[in-house]
Amino acid sequence: MGGVKLAVNPAAAELAARQILGADIKGHAICKVMLAQPVDIEAEFYVSYVLDRAPGFFLAIASAEGGMEIEEVAADRPEAVARIPVGQERGWTRRRRPRSPRRRSSRHRRPRC
Repeated sequence: MGGVKLAVNPAAAELAARQILGADIKGHAICKVMLAQPVDIEAEFYVSYVLDRAPGFFLAIASAEGGMEIEEVAADRPEAVARIPVGQERGWTRRRRPRSPRRRSSRHRRPRC
């Protein structure tokens, strides 16, 4: 189940929200929904940053093909997905590293719905 639904009227929006609330999408419990007016989509892009564990640096992954099924795009058309190493030459320095978030409890807690 995906987390984006289109509704043609308020009743359909309520039904979609009820189906999503409390669901589990890729290990994340859904506790809230956001409603927005639909818009015409002119273009979709996909951009993410991931840690490539083998070499130990981050990659920016981007595609002009957009959408959420980047794995399918990468498998079918690898040339449509750019993989750009980030900070590979120097890595993170004290000046360039991102600020650490506040320390969290050592126990992992799932959000309550």
